[in-house]
Amino acid sequence: PDALFVWGRAPAQGWRLAVIDRARGDRRWHRDFPNDMPILDVIPARDDAIVLCGDVTRSILALRHEAGETKELWRRRLYESFDAGLPLLIAGGSVIHGDRETNRILAVSLARGNIQTEGLSAVRRFLGGRRLRDYRADREALYVLTEGTLACFVFHDLYRPRITREALVLDVLARERDIDAQLALGRTLLAGGEAQAALGFLNGVLWDQWALPAQAEPLWQLLGAAQEESARAGNTVVRCVPAPPELEIDGILNEPWPLATALTLDRPASITAVQAPHAMVPAWSGPNDLSAKFFCAWDAECFYFALDVRDNVVLLHDDEASAWLGDCLIIDVDPEGDGGLFGAGGDRMLTLFLTVQPPQPNDADAKTFKGRYKLKVSEDRTGVVYECALRWDDLGFDGVARKAAPGATFGFNIVVADDDTGTGARQALSINASHVLSSKRDRAWETYIPDFFPRIVLEDAPGGQPAPESR
Repeated sequence: PDALFVWGRAPAQGWRLAVIDRARGDRRWHRDFPNDMPILDVIPARDDAIVLCGDVTRSILALRHEAGETKELWRRRLYESFDAGLPLLIAGGSVIHGDRETNRILAVSLARGNIQTEGLSAVRRFLGGRRLRDYRADREALYVLTEGTLACFVFHDLYRPRITREALVLDVLARERDIDAQLALGRTLLAGGEAQAALGFLNGVLWDQWALPAQAEPLWQLLGAAQEESARAGNTVVRCVPAPPELEIDGILNEPWPLATALTLDRPASITAVQAPHAMVPAWSGPNDLSAKFFCAWDAECFYFALDVRDNVVLLHDDEASAWLGDCLIIDVDPEGDGGLFGAGGDRMLTLFLTVQPPQPNDADAKTFKGRYKLKVSEDRTGVVYECALRWDDLGFDGVARKAAPGATFGFNIVVADDDTGTGARQALSINASHVLSSKRDRAWETYIPDFFPRIVLEDAPGGQPAPESR
Protein backbone atom coordinates (compact mmCIF):
# COMPACT_ATOMS: atom_id res chain seq x y z
CA PRO A 1 0.00 0.00 0.00
CA ASP A 2 2.90 2.43 0.49
CA ALA A 3 4.57 1.75 -2.88
CA LEU A 4 3.66 1.80 -6.56
CA PHE A 5 5.00 -0.79 -8.99
CA VAL A 6 5.58 0.65 -12.47
CA TRP A 7 7.04 -1.24 -15.41
CA GLY A 8 7.53 -0.89 -19.14
CA ARG A 9 10.07 -0.84 -21.93
CA ALA A 10 13.17 1.23 -21.14
CA PRO A 11 15.24 2.65 -24.02
CA ALA A 12 18.46 0.68 -24.57
CA GLN A 13 17.90 -1.39 -21.42
CA GLY A 14 15.07 -3.72 -22.43
CA TRP A 15 12.45 -3.68 -19.68
CA ARG A 16 12.46 -1.97 -16.28
CA LEU A 17 10.51 -2.44 -13.07
CA ALA A 18 10.55 0.63 -10.79
CA VAL A 19 9.18 0.79 -7.24
CA ILE A 20 7.94 4.30 -6.37
CA ASP A 21 7.27 5.65 -2.88
CA ARG A 22 3.58 6.51 -2.86
CA ALA A 23 3.92 9.44 -0.40
CA ARG A 24 7.03 11.19 -1.75
CA GLY A 25 7.05 10.09 -5.37
CA ASP A 26 10.75 9.17 -5.44
CA ARG A 27 12.12 5.87 -6.70
CA ARG A 28 13.03 3.33 -4.03
CA TRP A 29 14.69 0.80 -6.33
CA HIS A 30 14.51 -0.67 -9.82
CA ARG A 31 15.38 -3.85 -11.69
CA ASP A 32 16.17 -4.18 -15.42
CA PHE A 33 15.15 -7.14 -17.59
CA PRO A 34 16.49 -8.11 -21.04
CA ASN A 35 14.47 -7.61 -24.24
CA ASP A 36 13.39 -11.26 -24.42
CA MET A 37 11.94 -11.11 -20.88
CA PRO A 38 9.14 -8.52 -21.09
CA ILE A 39 7.37 -7.88 -17.79
CA LEU A 40 3.76 -9.08 -17.96
CA ASP A 41 2.58 -8.52 -14.37
CA VAL A 42 3.91 -7.62 -10.92
CA ILE A 43 2.29 -8.08 -7.53
CA PRO A 44 3.64 -7.19 -4.06
CA ALA A 45 3.95 -9.91 -1.40
CA ARG A 46 4.97 -8.23 1.88
CA ASP A 47 8.56 -7.06 1.28
CA ASP A 48 8.92 -8.89 -2.02
CA ALA A 49 7.87 -8.28 -5.62
CA ILE A 50 6.56 -11.26 -7.59
CA VAL A 51 7.18 -10.78 -11.32
CA LEU A 52 5.68 -12.68 -14.27
CA CYS A 53 7.87 -12.22 -17.34
CA GLY A 54 8.78 -13.76 -20.65
CA ASP A 55 7.88 -13.40 -24.30
CA VAL A 56 6.75 -16.94 -25.17
CA THR A 57 8.56 -18.97 -22.50
CA ARG A 58 7.13 -17.76 -19.18
CA SER A 59 8.93 -17.45 -15.85
CA ILE A 60 7.88 -16.21 -12.45
CA LEU A 61 10.39 -14.85 -9.95
CA ALA A 62 10.56 -13.19 -6.52
CA LEU A 63 12.66 -10.06 -5.88
CA ARG A 64 13.64 -8.50 -2.55
CA HIS A 65 15.42 -5.19 -2.02
CA GLU A 66 17.42 -4.87 1.18
CA ALA A 67 20.65 -3.17 2.24
CA GLY A 68 20.75 -1.26 -1.04
CA GLU A 69 20.73 -4.43 -3.15
CA THR A 70 18.01 -6.18 -5.15
CA LYS A 71 18.16 -9.96 -4.74
CA GLU A 72 16.41 -12.68 -6.71
CA LEU A 73 14.97 -15.09 -4.12
CA TRP A 74 13.82 -17.72 -6.57
CA ARG A 75 12.88 -18.20 -10.22
CA ARG A 76 10.49 -20.79 -11.66
CA ARG A 77 10.17 -21.52 -15.36
CA LEU A 78 6.54 -22.21 -16.25
CA TYR A 79 5.63 -23.08 -19.86
CA GLU A 80 5.25 -21.60 -23.33
CA SER A 81 2.23 -19.40 -24.00
CA PHE A 82 1.10 -16.25 -25.80
CA ASP A 83 -1.64 -15.35 -23.30
CA ALA A 84 -0.90 -12.40 -21.01
CA GLY A 85 -4.36 -11.29 -19.95
CA LEU A 86 -4.90 -12.80 -16.47
CA PRO A 87 -3.33 -11.17 -13.39
CA LEU A 88 -1.23 -12.68 -10.64
CA LEU A 89 -3.03 -13.21 -7.31
CA ILE A 90 -1.72 -13.87 -3.80
CA ALA A 91 -3.72 -16.42 -1.78
CA GLY A 92 -3.03 -19.16 0.73
CA GLY A 93 0.75 -18.62 0.88
CA SER A 94 1.04 -18.96 -2.91
CA VAL A 95 1.02 -16.78 -5.98
CA ILE A 96 -1.78 -17.91 -8.30
CA HIS A 97 -1.29 -17.66 -12.06
CA GLY A 98 -3.81 -18.66 -14.71
CA ASP A 99 -3.26 -18.99 -18.44
CA ARG A 100 -6.12 -19.19 -20.93
CA GLU A 101 -4.10 -20.62 -23.81
CA THR A 102 -2.75 -23.58 -21.84
CA ASN A 103 -6.03 -23.71 -19.85
CA ARG A 104 -4.49 -24.15 -16.44
CA ILE A 105 -4.13 -22.45 -13.08
CA LEU A 106 -0.88 -22.85 -11.15
CA ALA A 107 -0.04 -22.11 -7.52
CA VAL A 108 3.63 -21.28 -6.80
CA SER A 109 4.89 -21.22 -3.21
CA LEU A 110 5.88 -17.73 -2.08
CA ALA A 111 8.47 -19.18 0.27
CA ARG A 112 10.39 -21.51 -2.07
CA GLY A 113 9.06 -21.02 -5.59
CA ASN A 114 8.03 -24.65 -6.08
CA ILE A 115 4.79 -25.44 -7.93
CA GLN A 116 2.10 -26.60 -5.51
CA THR A 117 0.74 -29.45 -7.62
CA GLU A 118 -1.07 -31.09 -4.73
CA GLY A 119 -3.26 -28.09 -3.93
CA LEU A 120 -5.19 -27.56 -7.15
CA SER A 121 -6.25 -31.06 -8.21
CA ALA A 122 -9.96 -30.18 -7.87
CA VAL A 123 -9.43 -27.08 -10.04
CA ARG A 124 -7.60 -29.11 -12.69
CA ARG A 125 -10.40 -31.67 -12.82
CA PHE A 126 -12.96 -28.89 -13.11
CA LEU A 127 -11.10 -27.32 -16.07
CA GLY A 128 -11.07 -30.65 -17.92
CA GLY A 129 -13.56 -30.14 -20.77
CA ARG A 130 -14.00 -26.42 -19.97
CA ARG A 131 -12.23 -23.24 -21.08
CA LEU A 132 -10.74 -20.89 -18.49
CA ARG A 133 -11.92 -17.29 -18.79
CA ASP A 134 -11.04 -15.57 -15.50
CA TYR A 135 -10.41 -16.14 -11.80
CA ARG A 136 -10.33 -14.23 -8.51
CA ALA A 137 -9.45 -15.08 -4.91
CA ASP A 138 -10.16 -13.83 -1.42
CA ARG A 139 -9.05 -15.02 2.02
CA GLU A 140 -11.36 -18.03 1.91
CA ALA A 141 -11.79 -19.21 -1.67
CA LEU A 142 -10.68 -19.27 -5.30
CA TYR A 143 -13.38 -18.42 -7.86
CA VAL A 144 -12.93 -19.75 -11.40
CA LEU A 145 -14.98 -18.59 -14.38
CA THR A 146 -15.27 -20.72 -17.53
CA GLU A 147 -17.65 -20.61 -20.48
CA GLY A 148 -21.06 -20.70 -18.82
CA THR A 149 -19.84 -21.94 -15.40
CA LEU A 150 -18.62 -20.29 -12.21
CA ALA A 151 -17.04 -22.48 -9.51
CA CYS A 152 -15.86 -21.77 -5.96
CA PHE A 153 -12.97 -23.73 -4.40
CA VAL A 154 -12.47 -23.36 -0.66
CA PHE A 155 -8.96 -23.23 0.82
CA HIS A 156 -8.38 -25.91 3.45
CA ASP A 157 -8.00 -24.45 6.95
CA LEU A 158 -4.87 -26.04 8.41
CA TYR A 159 -5.68 -24.74 11.91
CA ARG A 160 -9.18 -26.18 12.16
CA PRO A 161 -9.34 -29.13 14.56
CA ARG A 162 -9.94 -32.39 12.72
CA ILE A 163 -11.92 -35.41 13.73
CA THR A 164 -9.45 -38.25 14.32
CA ARG A 165 -9.13 -41.00 11.76
CA GLU A 166 -9.79 -43.60 14.45
CA ALA A 167 -13.17 -42.04 15.25
CA LEU A 168 -14.11 -42.04 11.58
CA VAL A 169 -13.10 -45.70 11.19
CA LEU A 170 -15.42 -46.55 14.08
CA ASP A 171 -18.20 -44.61 12.33
CA VAL A 172 -17.72 -46.66 9.16
CA LEU A 173 -17.71 -49.94 11.10
CA ALA A 174 -20.82 -48.96 13.04
CA ARG A 175 -22.65 -47.72 9.96
CA GLU A 176 -21.45 -50.19 7.34
CA ARG A 177 -23.32 -48.80 4.33
CA ASP A 178 -23.50 -45.16 5.41
CA ILE A 179 -22.14 -43.13 2.47
CA ASP A 180 -21.58 -40.02 4.61
CA ALA A 181 -19.37 -41.93 7.05
CA GLN A 182 -17.38 -43.45 4.18
CA LEU A 183 -16.92 -40.06 2.52
CA ALA A 184 -15.75 -38.53 5.81
CA LEU A 185 -13.10 -41.23 6.27
CA GLY A 186 -11.99 -40.96 2.63
CA ARG A 187 -11.61 -37.17 2.89
CA THR A 188 -9.67 -37.45 6.15
CA LEU A 189 -7.23 -39.98 4.70
CA LEU A 190 -6.72 -37.77 1.65
CA ALA A 191 -6.30 -34.54 3.64
CA GLY A 192 -3.87 -36.31 5.96
CA GLY A 193 -1.52 -37.15 3.11
CA GLU A 194 -2.49 -40.83 2.95
CA ALA A 195 -3.53 -40.85 -0.70
CA GLN A 196 -2.75 -44.52 -1.24
CA ALA A 197 -4.83 -45.52 1.78
CA ALA A 198 -7.70 -43.30 0.58
CA LEU A 199 -7.45 -44.86 -2.88
CA GLY A 200 -7.59 -48.39 -1.49
CA PHE A 201 -10.50 -47.60 0.85
CA LEU A 202 -12.66 -45.84 -1.77
CA ASN A 203 -11.82 -48.50 -4.35
CA GLY A 204 -13.08 -51.13 -1.92
CA VAL A 205 -16.27 -49.21 -1.09
CA LEU A 206 -17.20 -48.78 -4.76
CA TRP A 207 -16.30 -52.38 -5.61
CA ASP A 208 -17.98 -54.09 -2.64
CA GLN A 209 -21.17 -52.07 -2.32
CA TRP A 210 -22.14 -51.00 -5.86
CA ALA A 211 -23.94 -47.93 -4.56
CA LEU A 212 -26.82 -46.39 -6.49
CA PRO A 213 -25.74 -43.69 -9.00
CA ALA A 214 -26.83 -40.77 -6.79
CA GLN A 215 -24.79 -42.20 -3.90
CA ALA A 216 -21.87 -43.33 -6.03
CA GLU A 217 -21.22 -39.93 -7.66
CA PRO A 218 -19.53 -38.27 -4.63
CA LEU A 219 -17.56 -41.47 -4.03
CA TRP A 220 -16.29 -41.48 -7.63
CA GLN A 221 -15.38 -37.79 -7.36
CA LEU A 222 -13.39 -38.39 -4.18
CA LEU A 223 -11.80 -41.47 -5.76
CA GLY A 224 -10.69 -39.23 -8.65
CA ALA A 225 -8.90 -36.94 -6.18
CA ALA A 226 -7.27 -39.95 -4.49
CA GLN A 227 -6.16 -41.32 -7.88
CA GLU A 228 -4.44 -38.04 -8.80
CA GLU A 229 -2.81 -37.57 -5.38
CA SER A 230 -1.59 -41.17 -5.42
CA ALA A 231 -0.10 -40.67 -8.89
CA ARG A 232 1.73 -37.55 -7.65
CA ALA A 233 3.60 -39.63 -5.10
CA GLY A 234 5.56 -41.00 -8.07
CA ASN A 235 6.00 -44.45 -6.55
CA THR A 236 4.23 -46.57 -9.19
CA VAL A 237 6.87 -48.99 -10.50
CA VAL A 238 6.33 -51.63 -13.20
CA ARG A 239 8.93 -54.41 -13.34
CA CYS A 240 9.98 -55.43 -16.85
CA VAL A 241 11.82 -58.74 -17.33
CA PRO A 242 13.61 -60.12 -20.42
CA ALA A 243 11.35 -61.21 -23.28
CA PRO A 244 10.99 -64.92 -24.07
CA PRO A 245 12.42 -65.76 -27.51
CA GLU A 246 9.07 -66.99 -28.83
CA LEU A 247 7.32 -63.64 -28.30
CA GLU A 248 5.31 -62.71 -31.40
CA ILE A 249 3.50 -59.45 -32.19
CA ASP A 250 0.35 -60.82 -33.80
CA GLY A 251 -2.59 -59.59 -31.69
CA ILE A 252 -3.16 -63.09 -30.28
CA LEU A 253 -2.09 -63.76 -26.70
CA ASN A 254 -0.73 -67.25 -27.21
CA GLU A 255 2.87 -66.43 -26.26
CA PRO A 256 4.37 -66.85 -22.77
CA TRP A 257 4.18 -63.18 -21.71
CA PRO A 258 5.69 -62.81 -18.20
CA LEU A 259 2.91 -63.44 -15.67
CA ALA A 260 4.95 -62.61 -12.57
CA THR A 261 5.09 -58.91 -13.47
CA ALA A 262 1.66 -58.55 -15.12
CA LEU A 263 -0.84 -55.96 -13.85
CA THR A 264 -4.56 -56.68 -13.56
CA LEU A 265 -6.59 -53.47 -13.95
CA ASP A 266 -10.17 -54.43 -13.17
CA ARG A 267 -11.24 -52.32 -10.18
CA PRO A 268 -12.54 -48.74 -9.79
CA ALA A 269 -9.02 -47.54 -8.87
CA SER A 270 -7.98 -48.06 -12.53
CA ILE A 271 -10.98 -46.20 -14.00
CA THR A 272 -11.14 -42.42 -14.50
CA ALA A 273 -13.80 -40.15 -15.94
CA VAL A 274 -13.18 -38.51 -19.32
CA GLN A 275 -13.61 -34.91 -18.22
CA ALA A 276 -16.58 -33.10 -19.75
CA PRO A 277 -19.04 -30.48 -18.44
CA HIS A 278 -21.99 -32.88 -18.65
CA ALA A 279 -20.33 -35.94 -17.05
CA MET A 280 -17.84 -35.75 -14.20
CA VAL A 281 -17.88 -39.44 -13.16
CA PRO A 282 -17.31 -42.60 -15.24
CA ALA A 283 -20.27 -44.65 -16.49
CA TRP A 284 -18.52 -47.87 -15.40
CA SER A 285 -20.64 -50.95 -14.75
CA GLY A 286 -17.88 -53.44 -13.90
CA PRO A 287 -14.96 -55.43 -15.39
CA ASN A 288 -16.98 -56.59 -18.41
CA ASP A 289 -17.57 -52.93 -19.26
CA LEU A 290 -13.87 -52.02 -19.09
CA SER A 291 -10.87 -53.84 -17.60
CA ALA A 292 -7.49 -55.05 -18.80
CA LYS A 293 -4.38 -57.10 -18.11
CA PHE A 294 -1.02 -55.48 -18.90
CA PHE A 295 2.16 -57.41 -19.77
CA CYS A 296 5.63 -56.09 -20.66
CA ALA A 297 9.09 -57.44 -21.53
CA TRP A 298 12.31 -56.27 -23.19
CA ASP A 299 15.34 -57.33 -25.18
CA ALA A 300 18.27 -55.53 -26.81
CA GLU A 301 16.10 -54.35 -29.69
CA CYS A 302 12.65 -53.44 -28.28
CA PHE A 303 10.40 -52.72 -25.35
CA TYR A 304 7.38 -55.01 -25.69
CA PHE A 305 3.96 -54.72 -24.12
CA ALA A 306 0.56 -56.34 -24.50
CA LEU A 307 -2.82 -55.20 -23.25
CA ASP A 308 -5.74 -57.62 -23.08
CA VAL A 309 -8.76 -55.30 -22.83
CA ARG A 310 -12.18 -56.61 -21.84
CA ASP A 311 -14.88 -54.35 -23.28
CA ASN A 312 -18.47 -55.43 -23.87
CA VAL A 313 -18.99 -52.71 -26.51
CA VAL A 314 -16.15 -52.37 -29.04
CA LEU A 315 -16.54 -49.37 -31.35
CA LEU A 316 -14.34 -48.33 -34.27
CA HIS A 317 -12.45 -45.10 -33.63
CA ASP A 318 -12.80 -41.88 -35.64
CA ASP A 319 -9.46 -40.08 -35.36
CA GLU A 320 -10.76 -37.02 -37.23
CA ALA A 321 -13.53 -36.31 -34.70
CA SER A 322 -13.06 -33.58 -32.10
CA ALA A 323 -14.10 -35.98 -29.29
CA TRP A 324 -12.91 -39.49 -28.42
CA LEU A 325 -15.43 -41.23 -30.67
CA GLY A 326 -14.95 -44.98 -30.53
CA ASP A 327 -12.33 -46.87 -28.52
CA CYS A 328 -8.68 -45.86 -28.57
CA LEU A 329 -5.42 -46.77 -26.83
CA ILE A 330 -3.13 -43.83 -25.91
CA ILE A 331 0.50 -44.74 -25.21
CA ASP A 332 2.43 -42.19 -23.11
CA VAL A 333 6.23 -42.40 -23.01
CA ASP A 334 8.79 -40.25 -21.19
CA PRO A 335 11.88 -41.91 -22.72
CA GLU A 336 14.47 -39.94 -20.76
CA GLY A 337 12.59 -40.39 -17.49
CA ASP A 338 13.17 -36.73 -16.67
CA GLY A 339 9.54 -36.02 -15.76
CA GLY A 340 8.11 -32.51 -15.95
CA LEU A 341 4.65 -31.09 -15.40
CA PHE A 342 4.09 -30.81 -19.16
CA GLY A 343 5.12 -32.78 -22.22
CA ALA A 344 8.37 -31.53 -23.80
CA GLY A 345 11.46 -32.59 -25.69
CA GLY A 346 11.40 -36.28 -26.55
CA ASP A 347 8.14 -37.08 -24.74
CA ARG A 348 5.79 -39.18 -26.88
CA MET A 349 2.06 -39.76 -27.12
CA LEU A 350 1.05 -42.51 -29.54
CA THR A 351 -2.41 -43.86 -30.39
CA LEU A 352 -3.67 -47.25 -31.61
CA PHE A 353 -7.24 -48.00 -32.63
CA LEU A 354 -9.50 -50.06 -34.88
CA THR A 355 -10.91 -48.17 -37.84
CA VAL A 356 -12.57 -48.74 -41.22
CA GLN A 357 -10.73 -45.85 -42.86
CA PRO A 358 -7.75 -46.66 -45.11
CA PRO A 359 -4.33 -45.69 -43.68
CA GLN A 360 -3.62 -41.98 -44.03
CA PRO A 361 -0.24 -40.66 -45.26
CA ASN A 362 2.03 -39.28 -42.56
CA ASP A 363 2.50 -35.53 -42.22
CA ALA A 364 5.79 -34.30 -43.58
CA ASP A 365 7.00 -33.50 -40.06
CA ALA A 366 5.66 -36.68 -38.44
CA LYS A 367 8.22 -39.11 -37.05
CA THR A 368 8.06 -42.61 -38.53
CA PHE A 369 8.45 -45.37 -35.94
CA LYS A 370 10.17 -48.59 -36.91
CA GLY A 371 8.52 -50.74 -34.24
CA ARG A 372 5.78 -53.33 -34.69
CA TYR A 373 2.21 -53.43 -33.47
CA LYS A 374 -0.94 -55.46 -33.94
CA LEU A 375 -4.43 -55.14 -32.49
CA LYS A 376 -7.39 -57.45 -32.93
CA VAL A 377 -10.79 -58.06 -31.49
CA SER A 378 -10.25 -60.93 -29.04
CA GLU A 379 -11.10 -64.45 -30.15
CA ASP A 380 -14.09 -64.64 -27.78
CA ARG A 381 -15.37 -61.22 -29.02
CA THR A 382 -15.25 -59.73 -25.52
CA GLY A 383 -12.69 -56.98 -26.12
CA VAL A 384 -9.51 -56.02 -27.97
CA VAL A 385 -5.93 -57.31 -27.72
CA TYR A 386 -3.06 -54.86 -28.34
CA GLU A 387 0.53 -56.05 -28.84
CA CYS A 388 3.39 -53.61 -29.46
CA ALA A 389 7.15 -53.60 -29.90
CA LEU A 390 8.73 -50.13 -29.53
CA ARG A 391 12.33 -49.93 -30.70
CA TRP A 392 14.80 -48.46 -28.23
CA ASP A 393 16.26 -46.03 -30.77
CA ASP A 394 12.75 -44.64 -31.34
CA LEU A 395 12.52 -44.08 -27.58
CA GLY A 396 15.76 -42.10 -27.35
CA PHE A 397 18.02 -44.96 -26.25
CA ASP A 398 21.03 -44.42 -28.52
CA GLY A 399 23.15 -47.22 -27.07
CA VAL A 400 25.77 -44.74 -25.85
CA ALA A 401 24.38 -42.08 -23.54
CA ARG A 402 21.35 -44.24 -22.78
CA LYS A 403 21.45 -48.02 -23.03
CA ALA A 404 18.68 -50.59 -22.66
CA ALA A 405 20.20 -52.55 -19.79
CA PRO A 406 19.16 -53.88 -16.37
CA GLY A 407 18.45 -50.96 -14.06
CA ALA A 408 17.43 -48.56 -16.83
CA THR A 409 14.12 -46.76 -16.24
CA PHE A 410 11.70 -44.57 -18.16
CA GLY A 411 8.22 -43.12 -17.71
CA PHE A 412 5.31 -44.97 -19.28
CA ASN A 413 1.54 -45.15 -19.08
CA ILE A 414 -1.33 -46.54 -21.15
CA VAL A 415 -4.80 -44.98 -21.33
CA VAL A 416 -7.78 -46.74 -22.92
CA ALA A 417 -10.56 -44.33 -23.94
CA ASP A 418 -13.83 -46.29 -23.84
CA ASP A 419 -16.86 -45.16 -25.85
CA ASP A 420 -19.93 -47.38 -25.39
CA THR A 421 -22.54 -45.20 -27.11
CA GLY A 422 -20.90 -43.73 -30.21
CA THR A 423 -21.24 -40.21 -28.74
CA GLY A 424 -17.81 -40.03 -27.10
CA ALA A 425 -15.84 -41.77 -24.37
CA ARG A 426 -17.04 -41.18 -20.83
CA GLN A 427 -14.45 -43.30 -19.06
CA ALA A 428 -10.86 -44.43 -19.42
CA LEU A 429 -8.59 -47.09 -17.97
CA SER A 430 -4.94 -46.50 -17.05
CA ILE A 431 -2.12 -47.78 -14.85
CA ASN A 432 -2.36 -44.59 -12.80
CA ALA A 433 -4.01 -41.17 -13.12
CA SER A 434 -1.04 -39.29 -14.61
CA HIS A 435 -3.01 -38.61 -17.80
CA VAL A 436 -6.71 -37.85 -17.19
CA LEU A 437 -8.37 -37.27 -20.56
CA SER A 438 -10.50 -34.31 -21.55
CA SER A 439 -13.46 -35.06 -23.80
CA LYS A 440 -11.73 -33.03 -26.55
CA ARG A 441 -8.97 -34.87 -28.43
CA ASP A 442 -6.98 -31.72 -29.22
CA ARG A 443 -6.49 -31.08 -25.49
CA ALA A 444 -4.87 -34.41 -24.70
CA TRP A 445 -1.45 -32.81 -24.07
CA GLU A 446 -2.87 -30.45 -21.42
CA THR A 447 -3.23 -33.24 -18.84
CA TYR A 448 -0.13 -35.22 -19.86
CA ILE A 449 2.11 -35.09 -16.73
CA PRO A 450 5.39 -37.05 -17.10
CA ASP A 451 6.35 -36.32 -13.46
CA PHE A 452 3.66 -38.75 -12.34
CA PHE A 453 4.03 -41.49 -14.96
CA PRO A 454 4.62 -45.05 -13.71
CA ARG A 455 8.27 -46.07 -14.00
CA ILE A 456 9.25 -49.04 -16.14
CA VAL A 457 12.32 -50.67 -14.57
CA LEU A 458 14.29 -53.14 -16.67
CA GLU A 459 15.37 -56.28 -14.82
CA ASP A 460 17.97 -58.85 -15.83
CA ALA A 461 16.03 -62.07 -15.25
CA PRO A 462 12.44 -63.21 -14.82
CA GLY A 463 11.33 -64.24 -11.37
CA GLY A 464 9.58 -63.06 -8.26
CA GLN A 465 6.07 -63.65 -7.11
CA PRO A 466 3.04 -63.00 -9.31
CA ALA A 467 1.59 -59.52 -8.98
CA PRO A 468 -1.75 -59.14 -7.16
CA GLU A 469 -4.73 -59.89 -9.36
CA SER A 470 -6.33 -56.48 -8.80
CA ARG A 471 -5.22 -52.89 -8.36
